[in-house]
Amino acid sequence: MTDGNRMIRGGLRRGVVLFPAGFAWILGVSGLVGVLLWPSVVLAGFKKLELRVPGGIVGVAPGDFDADGRTDLAVAYVRGAGPKARRFIGVFFRDTQGGFDVKPNVAFSAPRNAALFDAGDALGDAQDELVFFASDGIYAQAFAARKPGRPTKIVNVPTLAGRADEEELLAWDFLTTLDGPSDGRSDGRSRVLVVPTPRDLQLFRAEPGGLWSPWAKLSLQTFSDYDAASETYRRSRRGGSSGRQFSLAVTTVVPNVVFIDQTGDGRPDVVTHFEDRIAVFAQRADGSMAPEPTFSRYYAVRTDEELERRDTSIETKIAQLDADGIADLAITKIGGGITTLATEVRLFRGAKGGGFELEPAQSFQDPGFAALVDFVDVDGDGRLEMLHPMSAVSVVSMTRAMLASVVSLDVRIRRPDAAPQLFERKPSQTLSSRLGLDLSVGATLRGGGPMFGHDFDGDGRPDAVLPDGGDKMVLHRGRGGDRQAGTALFEDEGHITLAAPGSHKTFALMPGSAVGGGPDVVVYYVQRPELGGRLVVFRNAFRAESTTLNR
Repeated sequence: MTDGNRMIRGGLRRGVVLFPAGFAWILGVSGLVGVLLWPSVVLAGFKKLELRVPGGIVGVAPGDFDADGRTDLAVAYVRGAGPKARRFIGVFFRDTQGGFDVKPNVAFSAPRNAALFDAGDALGDAQDELVFFASDGIYAQAFAARKPGRPTKIVNVPTLAGRADEEELLAWDFLTTLDGPSDGRSDGRSRVLVVPTPRDLQLFRAEPGGLWSPWAKLSLQTFSDYDAASETYRRSRRGGSSGRQFSLAVTTVVPNVVFIDQTGDGRPDVVTHFEDRIAVFAQRADGSMAPEPTFSRYYAVRTDEELERRDTSIETKIAQLDADGIADLAITKIGGGITTLATEVRLFRGAKGGGFELEPAQSFQDPGFAALVDFVDVDGDGRLEMLHPMSAVSVVSMTRAMLASVVSLDVRIRRPDAAPQLFERKPSQTLSSRLGLDLSVGATLRGGGPMFGHDFDGDGRPDAVLPDGGDKMVLHRGRGGDRQAGTALFEDEGHITLAAPGSHKTFALMPGSAVGGGPDVVVYYVQRPELGGRLVVFRNAFRAESTTLNR
């Protein structure tokens, strides 16, 4: 997808969404869902739009598909189930006022061989295309006069994908843009395709004229799991296992792939991570990538007992924490039960020339839930703050949550600190949020994730949007915050309420240069029959001289 909208799926680049799926540790669930849909209404600063597709949504990718300077929405959806399932893509083209029609302006069947999809300028024609990841390569589908053309193969290589899922078409971020040698783009950046294959990770770089050339083949370590018929017994976290009605199941895990300067030479390298296994592939002076890891380490943050119990999870983040131009490493470990749940965050400095230090430069320990750590510039000063959520977990707190149908989540904001520390021990500010708890379907959390790093009201200061129960979000206006004066980064109380069913599929979306203004808020719902095919767009209606995102 285009760089201006890379905040979807993980909050990349100019903002972040903290997805509270990690609360599965507390309640034994792994996702967040919504409640009843609210009617359309105009809110102070936002206009609420309700969109609908005739099926269950499985993925969303934004892009400017008609080259009009306005960001559109491509929505993958499915009708039917099992062998009778049919996959479609509907495109909502943004109008001249920055809004959308209720129904897709165009809808068509998804390519039968498409396993995944993305959006971005794949043909070098200054507009975005739909890009499909298939078993035999990568395809691009362009639009002419808002009508879809035939998919065209742009990269011919056997990929890791097998036969397409008959009930899914997931959006995956495999078309990216990087700082570096320009491929003809006006912003001087280059486009890269990330293609896992059965043997390695292949990178393709765009050339002027819409062609793609091989850039690198990286010896990437993948991880596999096999299950053979009903004889296989693998203990799960819940204990026990049941028979499998198949001959053989094969699961391959591809590590996370991050493009970031990890060696301090100003060029983006590739850092891969799966839990606490880290590898760095450095970019050479001639622009090529090292085919083998120039650094690799298994940090072994789990104890032998934790490995045996299989009740401890690891999450890793790669970011430039101390503004020295070298990427650093954060590893979070969370494990235990209601009475023993504990979280530890370890921060490791990056080393000049590549790699990360063996011992952490700083660590944080908390009883209870303190995962979902992330790093984002929340005040616009060019340095990253540490976002450190916290929720107390005990028999008493869980009893209160069940009675009130609400789970509290405090987001602690830690500013950068002087060496040898990376971040302050005492948070500069703590913002309170709440997630709804629905006990009618087990124990299901309802609410969107906190969003930071976006200037919604156009005053030049990034704001924050936090969930407030299972059916609304609130906007906390940014105040900038002066550390010496002790002033807060955000208003403690929410300024504007956005009412919609909560969903972890919530992201900020820039409307495009032809529209102007700050980012919209988009909410959509996956595997929610009662909300089937619905999207909510909170169209940003703030108007101010400065409406750009923090840069």
